[in-house]
Parts: sequence; C-alpha cells; structure tokens
Amino acid sequence: MRTYSKGMGQKLGLVGSFLVNASLMILDEPMSGLDPRARVLLKDKLMEARTAGRSIFFSSHILSDIEEICDRIGIIHGGQIIFLGTPADFMQQYAAVSLERAFLAALEQTEKMASVAAAP
Repeated sequence: MRTYSKGMGQKLGLVGSFLVNASLMILDEPMSGLDPRARVLLKDKLMEARTAGRSIFFSSHILSDIEEICDRIGIIHGGQIIFLGTPADFMQQYAAVSLERAFLAALEQTEKMASVAAAP
C-alpha cells in the first residue's frame, strides 16, 4: 500500500468500510483524494446504504456533496453546534441558494454575535 496514491488508499479504505455492512458508518472526509468517477460511485453507494436503512455519519468540507447526499446536517463552529436539521432548513434560515452560502452567512452571524458578546 505504500506505493498507492492517496486516492487509491482512500478507495481501499472505503471498500473495507462497505464490506463490513455495519448499520452505522462513520467516515471522515470520504471524498478526499477521489477522482470524479470514484466520487460519483461513492455517492451512489452512500445513497444505496441510506436507502437500505444504514446510518452514515460523515464529515466534509465539500458542502456541495453534503447538500447532495445528506438528509440531516450538523454545523459546528468554534466547538459549538450552531445548526442541526435539514440542509433545506439551513438554507432557508439564512435565505441562501446553496449550502455554501448559508454556511458563510451562519459563520458571519455567529462571529458578529461573539464580537458583540465580547465587547465591554
């Protein structure tokens, strides 16, 4: 495995995760290092697992993937959960057209609130 690329190593780890067939999968940045074809195949596998009743908990900085795949999200900023719900509710709360834009608006609002609270 030492000679494998990052993407190949990632694929190998993901295959192992799916072979176990556990009811809960916890994945950290599962799309990292994957080529476009592998990303689409992984998204399809994640959706199949969800349809089969498996729970999938994963972290990602690629918010477009989250928007496409997840039915519930949690947003953590500064060690605090600032949102828990559906992607659609999050976008509606911040009047945003995408999860990325809602995320930026949420961070801006959270940071403003923190600066006001810290002011003398």
